[in-house]
Amino acid sequence: QAVFLLHSLSHAAMIDLAAQVILGVMMTIIGMALAFYFWVTFLDEGSTNTVRLTLMAMVGLVTVWEWALWYVEVFKPWMLSLILITNVWAYLDAALRYPVVHDVPSFFSAKLTGCVLLKTVAYVLGFANLKTVGVWVPALVFMNVWCMPLCYLLGLPIGDQRAQCMKHDVVNEDMLLQAGKLLLDTRERNQFVLACSRATDKWALRCAVGVPGMAQAVCALRPHLKRKMPSQQVI
Repeated sequence: QAVFLLHSLSHAAMIDLAAQVILGVMMTIIGMALAFYFWVTFLDEGSTNTVRLTLMAMVGLVTVWEWALWYVEVFKPWMLSLILITNVWAYLDAALRYPVVHDVPSFFSAKLTGCVLLKTVAYVLGFANLKTVGVWVPALVFMNVWCMPLCYLLGLPIGDQRAQCMKHDVVNEDMLLQAGKLLLDTRERNQFVLACSRATDKWALRCAVGVPGMAQAVCALRPHLKRKMPSQQVI
């Protein structure tokens, strides 16, 4: 009788686990369909710079969310280093180089594919207690691992020769190579500082014009922008 009871409990636990997995997969499929529908709609209306900034924002949000999961010990300790490496070196690098289309047999494609596969395997092995996550495993894998690369691929102008030949300001070079040049080349460092300064001025002007009361603060922090603002903004 005890053996029969044990067998019944084990069978019930397996059925419950299977139901949780099926429910998780169904929720993930529905979420994927909705996410990709809204993303494709956004791609039809958004500019290249807007799409690039959105991809970068995705990487930032996913990284913060994963750090929070690691902080509350949902992930094992070693997951944090892997998350930072894949999110920065693969995902952020891809966002920064959008909309450049890379060949399939290229280092960039191999790096991005390898990091996605590595992160997927890490998610299978990296939960501190898989039972506590349960039904949310497929959803977490989709949201944190697959979503950004798939959105990136959907946004690329693959097959559109005209779009691929359009001029852009993207530096199509691996992030590590750029970091090496910044460390070793004074000219590269100066150009980087100048580019950062121009970007800061651009966003500061937008804030000064678009946000009430910001003009005086911007002028105080960056006085050289005062002459570029409309006169009514600096009164």
